[in-house]
Amino acid sequence: MQMKNKQRREPLLTPAEIAARLQVLDKDGEPHGSKILQYAREGKIPSVRLGAKCIRFDWEAVERALIK
Repeated sequence: MQMKNKQRREPLLTPAEIAARLQVLDKDGEPHGSKILQYAREGKIPSVRLGAKCIRFDWEAVERALIK
């Protein structure tokens, strides 16, 4: 059975990976994942909660949110 129109999706990203892509860096020049988590709590970017302490991000959804 073939699946038509199956979109290839990127894996969900960690807060640090999103920070690196957006160049949100701390004072030492490292990706600032906690700032990304803050943006998610404030509703500025969408997130996916996979468990009590596991939050990931869909890059395409984050891009769309930031373009608005």
